[in-house]
Amino acid sequence: MPLFVQRNLVLVVADDFGVDLVDAYGEGGAPPCTNNIDAFAAEGLLFRNAWANPSCSPTRASLLSGRHAFRTGVGEPGPGNLLALSETTIPEALMGYSSACIGKWHVAGGNGNRTHPNAQGFDHFAGSIGGNFGDDLNWNKTVNGVGATSTTYITVDSVNDAITAMGTMPEPWFLMLSLHSPHSPYHVPPNGLCTSTCPTQLCGSVTTQSSDLALGKAMVEAMDAEFGRFLVALDALSPNAFTIFMGDNGTARQLTEAPFNRMRAKGSVYEGGVNVPFILRGPGVLPGESSGLISTVDIFATFAELGGVRSTTAIDSV
Repeated sequence: MPLFVQRNLVLVVADDFGVDLVDAYGEGGAPPCTNNIDAFAAEGLLFRNAWANPSCSPTRASLLSGRHAFRTGVGEPGPGNLLALSETTIPEALMGYSSACIGKWHVAGGNGNRTHPNAQGFDHFAGSIGGNFGDDLNWNKTVNGVGATSTTYITVDSVNDAITAMGTMPEPWFLMLSLHSPHSPYHVPPNGLCTSTCPTQLCGSVTTQSSDLALGKAMVEAMDAEFGRFLVALDALSPNAFTIFMGDNGTARQLTEAPFNRMRAKGSVYEGGVNVPFILRGPGVLPGESSGLISTVDIFATFAELGGVRSTTAIDSV
């Protein structure tokens, strides 16, 4: 029998990103241009029946621990969203793996607890601890417990750090890249990220006077460009990695448009609040679509199995 191979594992999480914002899903009325996410979907398995919590912190806590919010106590964003150190997380379960978390953390009880990601098992953390990170060009960055101010556009900064981490971590490794877009504040993204040839692209044409809807779509397009840059680096460094791209909850009201209902978006348990993009790519994964029922809590058990872990405390994860 062939020897079991521990593959590198990648989880990319977009913030406030429902299925209506991904062109490949074909469910939004006028989605932004998502060329790179769509290409990733064409290479992997797209899940249409994937479910998260209606806000970010419970989803992040559940995917990290493999346990639902009523067990972890992380039921909503805010000062009380502390993931207890007694919870076993994915990097703690993956024996023999190095690990890094890049980008938004938001399960540390607010903007404090700068060492929390490292205490939860990540060898390296670089990003924002809480959900309130300032503006995207002037924000509070933490690197392994040390805080400083960054003036690099937050999405670019996260992808830069993720690429660096992939090139320096001993294999096998687990990387969680938690992007901040398209979470508010809605803003004009840097023109250098407006690289799509999509004829309906808004990135590059919006101004500070544009609507939140237009700005949010432009932010998605800028994020898509950076996701594409990340994939180029990933494919060069670790072409056989298993990679999941997902949203942490549904789209915010400001970016929701027909046929979706703004009153049934992020923060609600209607589909607009909890049905999220979920795409898996990796060795042996046949491209296509699945209507199978999955939850973001299932990431723990999936990555544990791929990493050769036989038994975990993730009792809700399949």
